[in-house]
Amino acid sequence: MRRLTLIRHAKAVPAGPGQPDFDRPLAQRGQRDARRMAEHLLDRFERPLWLVSSPAPRALATARHYAEALDMPDSGITHEPRIYEAGAGDLLALVNALSDRQGHVLLFGHNPGFSELGALLAAEPFADLPTGAVATLVFDVWRWAAVTPGSGRLLRWLAPRQLAD
Repeated sequence: MRRLTLIRHAKAVPAGPGQPDFDRPLAQRGQRDARRMAEHLLDRFERPLWLVSSPAPRALATARHYAEALDMPDSGITHEPRIYEAGAGDLLALVNALSDRQGHVLLFGHNPGFSELGALLAAEPFADLPTGAVATLVFDVWRWAAVTPGSGRLLRWLAPRQLAD
C-alpha cells in the first residue's frame, strides 16, 4: 500500500513589483496556518515519511513547519525542482519514479498542478486544494510505478479554514 499526501503551500505574500513568483515567501497567515495544520495532522500521518518539496520559498517554508512538527531536521526535506509549475502529467511521472522504500510521501507544492493531480488520481470527486490544504490518497499497490489515474482512494482532505481557532 502507498500513501501520497499532497500539501499545497500555505498563504503567500503577493508578488511585489518586479519580484518573480518563485521567490514569494509565506505571509504571516500562511506561517500560522502551516504550523496549525502540521500540529493537527501530526498523529494522523503513518510513519515513516518522506518529505519532498518544490524549492520555491513558500513551499519549503510550509514543508519546514511539517518537519518541525514531525521532529525531523530540515535536511530531511528533499528539494524537487520539477514540482514548481508542473502539471498533473509531470507530477504523476514524478510520483511513479518515487523510491519504493518510501510507503508514505508528503509532497509540498503548488496549484493548479496539485489539484489537477488529486483529481487525476482520485477514484472519487476531488475538490481543489486552497492554500495550506492537505489531501491524502491511498493506493492499493506495492510500487509507486503502479499508481495510475483513478487508482487512489481519498483518505483525508483538510483545509486550514476547517480547523477551529
